[in-house]
Amino acid sequence: MARTSDPLLSERILEAAWELWEKGGDAGFNLRDLAQLAGTTTPTLYTRYSSRDELLRALRDQQAAELQEALRSTTSFSALCKAYLAEANANPRRYELVFGPNWLQRTTATDIELFLGSLVDRVRRETGYGDAQARRAAFQVWLLLHGAAMQRIGEPAEGGMWKSVVGLCLDACDRLIESFRGSEPR
Repeated sequence: MARTSDPLLSERILEAAWELWEKGGDAGFNLRDLAQLAGTTTPTLYTRYSSRDELLRALRDQQAAELQEALRSTTSFSALCKAYLAEANANPRRYELVFGPNWLQRTTATDIELFLGSLVDRVRRETGYGDAQARRAAFQVWLLLHGAAMQRIGEPAEGGMWKSVVGLCLDACDRLIESFRGSEPR
């Protein structure tokens, strides 16, 4: 009997990969468990993805695109910062995949430029900075947002320090953009 292709296999693999990642992060992510969870075999996974790293890059790309879309849909600098932290709060393990430990191994300089694009554009519009100054300012803002977002990983959204971290980070971002508006570009 000839084997038939499973049209939903790719979707099942990615759904199972997210489930596995969200349970255990990098340490708990292995292809044998993934194959079992997706209802397939490890060799079949390798026909779709050449390595564990390639599969993790596919997940990262998917989450980075969702984050980018959330940022693009904002109408102000403050709303962009809030959206960034809301995404990190809603999906802390997914944020960890995009920007947590080993994130540079799963990304390229081009990916970083694409990701920072929304933030650079927003800073440029809010300040009148040119490309180089807007990129520098956007990176400063991103460092604040990223520091806050990393606090969310492993911490419950309710209680703990998360609400305070968000409030302090948003205040710092607002103050930073105000300082950019009121000063000469460096």
